[in-house]
Amino acid sequence: MTGGHVAHSLLISLANISMEFRNKSSNHVYLLLALIPIPKFIHSTRKTCSVLEARLFHQCLDLILEPLKCAAQVGHVMSNPLGRALFCFPPLAS
Repeated sequence: MTGGHVAHSLLISLANISMEFRNKSSNHVYLLLALIPIPKFIHSTRKTCSVLEARLFHQCLDLILEPLKCAAQVGHVMSNPLGRALFCFPPLAS
């Protein structure tokens, strides 16, 4: 029903949410960040295809997560719940 189109979903969530609450899908704590394509290469050797798939997957991740990496290194102005602007360095975890 998808026309042969498949993709990996890249989800993002906050780390300070308790695991019991986060693991229930009805709580909607994950946000879809991107859909990463799953390619089918036509090369004859399987090892070459798997290397190409891994390279493409990691290149997509680098492209998608570049703004988060930049914010973690240089910092980013974010507002807190009270509306004050704070200069933050968000930690990244995977």
